[in-house]
Amino acid sequence: MQLAHFGIVVCALGVVLSSQNSAERDLRMAPGESTELGGYTFVFEGARHYEGPNFTSDRGTVRVLRNGVQLTELHPEKRLYTVQQSVMTEAGIDAGFSRDLYVALGEPLGGGAWAVRVHVKPFVRWIWLGGLLTGLGGVLAALDRRYRTRVKSKVREALGLSGAAQ
Repeated sequence: MQLAHFGIVVCALGVVLSSQNSAERDLRMAPGESTELGGYTFVFEGARHYEGPNFTSDRGTVRVLRNGVQLTELHPEKRLYTVQQSVMTEAGIDAGFSRDLYVALGEPLGGGAWAVRVHVKPFVRWIWLGGLLTGLGGVLAALDRRYRTRVKSKVREALGLSGAAQ
């Protein structure tokens, strides 16, 4: 039961820290341009046309650096699904224990520039971890014999025995 309560605390802490420290920015980025957000530098390398199995897309390349060291390379896409003729945005996501980074392509603005949305969301995984701990605590509590209907207690009551120290 304490595990479930700890899970609620972890989840609540994740919600508070994530909402307090989240940062996002919508901007125009041309190839080679960069922006800083939440201690990370996002460098837009450009977008190229890509053919998928049932879609075509413009796939961007965004390098993510921290203190001048490259952490990852994200590939957000603007997809056109050929059968339904629907356009979908696929965000580039780098998930970590203490933060998530998201980059999404908007519309092309000409000259290789794109509308880009950048998000830094800290502690999102803590929200999920808190939910898992709460669920696990609930399962363990349900399986614990101390919390189930006690057949022995009913038998003792039926026999007129006291439940104390027996």
